[in-house]
Amino acid sequence: MKNVFIDSNIWLSLYSFSSDDLTQFTKLNGLVGQDITIWLPEQVRNEVHRNRENKIKDTMNRFESWKFELPNIVKGYSQCEELSKKVTSLMTHHRNMVDQIKDDIVKKTLHADNVIKDIFSLCSSIPMASETIDMAFYRYKTGNPPGKDNKFGDAINWISLLKAVPQEQDLFFIGADGDFQSIIDKDRFNQFLLDEWKETKKSDLFFFKSLTEFFNKHLQAIKLKNELIADNEKNSLIERLENSRCFASTHAIVAKMSNFKTWSKEQRQRILDTVDNNSQVGGICEDDDIAEFLENLRNGSN
Repeated sequence: MKNVFIDSNIWLSLYSFSSDDLTQFTKLNGLVGQDITIWLPEQVRNEVHRNRENKIKDTMNRFESWKFELPNIVKGYSQCEELSKKVTSLMTHHRNMVDQIKDDIVKKTLHADNVIKDIFSLCSSIPMASETIDMAFYRYKTGNPPGKDNKFGDAINWISLLKAVPQEQDLFFIGADGDFQSIIDKDRFNQFLLDEWKETKKSDLFFFKSLTEFFNKHLQAIKLKNELIADNEKNSLIERLENSRCFASTHAIVAKMSNFKTWSKEQRQRILDTVDNNSQVGGICEDDDIAEFLENLRNGSN
């Protein structure tokens, strides 16, 4: 299980223009609680909700101001009339889309709103205790990072993580805030904070500036691990089917096997051989559930 922290600026990027699109975030739904734990300090939750409208305003100002004009130098070309009609149609679609987006902004039903709400519900929340606020304020006043411009919200997040993440477990930190970056190299984590983490937690911290960067490095490994786990479970079910000693047991095993949509060539053959070799399987192969499973298996859709 990977411990992951996603900073406020990454969440808020969903309301703007960024490399972390909604598709990247929807990948998290199937991973949270299974392969990763996302730690969500209350401070981050508040920052996302508090800054939502500011981020949307900046984005909509850019999107609404978009327009396409035909200069005089193109108006003598034969394609100009057709292009003009398409531009007019496009501008109409643009205005209609702007109106719909504004309505969804008020209702808080933007796609980004729904994605954030769904993932937040799966996160491991970290309440903001008064002790954490006091420690963050003291930290900032004594000059220790993170924090700047008389703000110590980042310090609250940092202390929250130091308290919540289990000892001797690594943290995968995803954020684009300069307060957490090395002054020498923006692609590296702040050395003071990294040293503090290693000393306090007896573990390592891995820094990523975008969710895309994190997925590019770790999603394939997570998929391979899940495939291995699933393959072991499939083989275990096949073995149980081979050794089934009653019809009821066969029905129960096949019900679990039906949850898997793919089987290797060797696994398919073992299952089909079991139908021939085990009377407790072959004897009910025409029952609806068994027949449907076997048909899908033979057709390659199961």
